Amino acid sequence: MVFERINMKKITKIIIVLVLVLLVIGVVVFRKLKSSGLTVKAINLQNLVVRKTVTASGVVKSENFANLSFPVLAKIQKVNYKKGDFVKKGNILAIAYNYSTYQDSQAAKDNRDITKRDLDQFVQQYGGNKFKYGGIEEYDINLRKLKEVVNKAEDQYQSSLGLLENTYIKAPFDGSIVDITKKEGELSSVSEPLIKLADTNNLIFEMEVDQEDFGSLSENQSVEVTLDSFGSYIFNGIVYKLPFYANIANETGQNFTVEIKLPTDSSHKVLYGMNGDASILVETTNNNVKALQFDAIFDSGDGKKFVWVLEDNKLKKLSVQTGIEGDFLIEIKSDMPDKVYVPADEKVVLKEGKTAKVIE
Repeated sequence: MVFERINMKKITKIIIVLVLVLLVIGVVVFRKLKSSGLTVKAINLQNLVVRKTVTASGVVKSENFANLSFPVLAKIQKVNYKKGDFVKKGNILAIAYNYSTYQDSQAAKDNRDITKRDLDQFVQQYGGNKFKYGGIEEYDINLRKLKEVVNKAEDQYQSSLGLLENTYIKAPFDGSIVDITKKEGELSSVSEPLIKLADTNNLIFEMEVDQEDFGSLSENQSVEVTLDSFGSYIFNGIVYKLPFYANIANETGQNFTVEIKLPTDSSHKVLYGMNGDASILVETTNNNVKALQFDAIFDSGDGKKFVWVLEDNKLKKLSVQTGIEGDFLIEIKSDMPDKVYVPADEKVVLKEGKTAKVIE
């Protein structure tokens, strides 16, 4: 029994030693494999046009747009048109009820007409024989007085017409009524928008860009516009107008409103208020060029760029000269292989001279 206990102790010690040896060997092998066998993914060099764009959502609006209102507090007597109607410049769109102003205007008109009639009668009665009135001098003096009275009455009448104009809303240009905010009989406050008028023959696409993108924009740049109503159909427009000041977007930034001129000969009917997206073409290659995605190109820290290539399954840095940095790809101007390599995952750190294993 004593002999058996001694043998069991020896066997246990041997097993423990063997386990420790195997662990050490495993660690050494793992470290060796880890240092000599880095996993990478292959990235194919592409041949296509590289484009840099500024993209944002927006809405179709009008180059000519007006919020029309009465300049005085007024009760709406009549709205002559309805939403969607096309009107001509000068058409009376709405009338406010103001009886006293109308009466004052009529009284001023009557007074003006009376003074003109008195002048005409005086000239008709004494113009042919001025001596009947007391002579030429007396005639001329009274004629001037009557003309002054007529001019004063005319001024008063024109002034009353100006006040009467305040009870009208007239179309400032040809366009379509896109909204009417009140009904007949309701009160309209001073400068409260009552009718919204848009020139639907001169539509624009309005978008907002932030200040980081605004610096790369200029007028007449090409723009591709897609509208929600027409799926993937592309309207080819141009940057029509850039602002002189920024719109405060929030507490931390500013937005700039950019106007895009839309084509007028499209087979798709563009309507005021349609939503969509626009991509302004900032920079592009003229033809297909060699290109790589952004994460395949690395920065060496001194302003130069490089890619990882394989020589005899070992990693090597290859300096590259880049061109246009597009939305998703960068133009490559240097000669280089058809494939480059990137880490298989974030934990892999590539080192020059190390053996690499390419995985799918």
